[in-house]
Amino acid sequence: MWQDVDTLEMSVTGQWFYTDDINLNFELIRIHSNLSIENFPDRLRLGAIIGIFYDEGLTIHQPKTFICREISEILNLSNLFGQVGKIGIKRIDDADLVWTIKVEVMPLTNPNGNNLIKSSTVTTSDVDASIESTTLLEVNANRVGATIWNKSSSNLYIDFDTVTTVNSFAVKLVPDAFYELPFGFTGIISGIWEVANGKAVIREFV
Repeated sequence: MWQDVDTLEMSVTGQWFYTDDINLNFELIRIHSNLSIENFPDRLRLGAIIGIFYDEGLTIHQPKTFICREISEILNLSNLFGQVGKIGIKRIDDADLVWTIKVEVMPLTNPNGNNLIKSSTVTTSDVDASIESTTLLEVNANRVGATIWNKSSSNLYIDFDTVTTVNSFAVKLVPDAFYELPFGFTGIISGIWEVANGKAVIREFV
């Protein structure tokens, strides 16, 4: 489940702001913001770069640009599990305001394989591509894992919520891409395609 990391008061653009040191055993970063791009007429003004810093803060791994929303979820693709580091965020907007964000992470349940949850049962399902938000997986308290294959020539956008849009999502799957669900997540998952072509091939482990 989500764990609080830090709250950052970002008053200056072009400057890095850092969380305290944390264990980098997490798969998703969630950011709660006091501001949202939807509240501004110029929809490109509020943006930032997020990165994972390690090696005593000297090295940044795979920085990403994201747009400010009330809630943003970002995949951690750093492969730095087992190391200690911090999350850094740098504003790249030109707005004269203070941007307050709360940073959370979803840890890996068993990064070292201790007490590993196992499954010998899998359910299969296909969801036809749609340009309207559609449910990919319902809430399932017994779920221990899941995979989603975008068997489509169109991009698939996924979110861990009841509704996904092409402008508000957690994960983007390009055609023929594969996604493995974060450990321990049992909530609803929705998706939407840019073009109604193909389907999502889903395996749910219980």
